[in-house]
Formats: sequence, C-alpha cells, structure tokens
Amino acid sequence: MKDEAEPAPQLAAAICGLDYPAGQLDVKLLIETGDTATAFALRRLRWPEGAELLVVPPGLPRTRPRTLNYGLARARGEQIVVYDAEDRPHPDQFKAAVHAFRSGGASLACVQAPRVGEGRRGEAVREMGLAGFVSMQLTLGAAILSAMV
Repeated sequence: MKDEAEPAPQLAAAICGLDYPAGQLDVKLLIETGDTATAFALRRLRWPEGAELLVVPPGLPRTRPRTLNYGLARARGEQIVVYDAEDRPHPDQFKAAVHAFRSGGASLACVQAPRVGEGRRGEAVREMGLAGFVSMQLTLGAAILSAMV
C-alpha cells in the first residue's frame, strides 16, 4: 500500500470477515518505506491474530510487483491471494479459491474472483478484475494472505 490510510478500515473489516480458520491465515500487510500515515492507520485497526505489517525496504524499481514479490517471499502458505486496499472480498472467497485449487489439478495456476467495489484506480482496473487470486502474475496488492495446511 502506498498512501492508503483512508481505505485501510474497509480492508481490515473485509479480511477479518473472511470465513476461513483464523489459525490457518497468514496475513501480510505491505507498505512502502516512509508511508507513515498508512502505517499509523493500519496499526490502529483490528486484524486477524498474527497479521504482519511489512515495510518494504527502499529500492528500485518502486513498483507494486516489487512490493508483492517482497511479501510473497515471506508468505508461509500454499495458496495465495492478493487484495488491493479498496477490495471487499466476499467472506467465502478465500475458502472457495482454496477449494478450487485443491480440486483443479496441477495445471490450475490462477483463479479470479469477481471485482467488488469501485476503488479509485479507474475503469481499467475494474475491467481487468485484478483483485482476484493470483499465483504467478502479481500486479496489484495491499495485503497478501496465504492458507497454511
């Protein structure tokens, strides 16, 4: 996240509302170095136990894929989901994705969830629906969740 203090409460509520065993969630909240407003906002909110705020060290390029790679390298689970700060995932969304991966066979690499919410990134993001589940193509993200089995 970068300059995402305003939508942080919505993201916290959505992640806390997920219907998934809390002990099997690994939540990583990713922010850019120097984003004190977002860090302050995230620390004031309720998150699932064990949620971790990761401050991405300075470096180039300063892009979302670089930030996500930093978080992905620290994820402990087998199934990964990436949410943008404005996302409002359905409570069953993560459970459905894990089920899809477990029953989809070895060739299934990515499952997309429907985009919910307007966000502020514009029509292109809504059309592409990048708020869904990803495995190899990482382009947006504020929080990384992984399922541990």
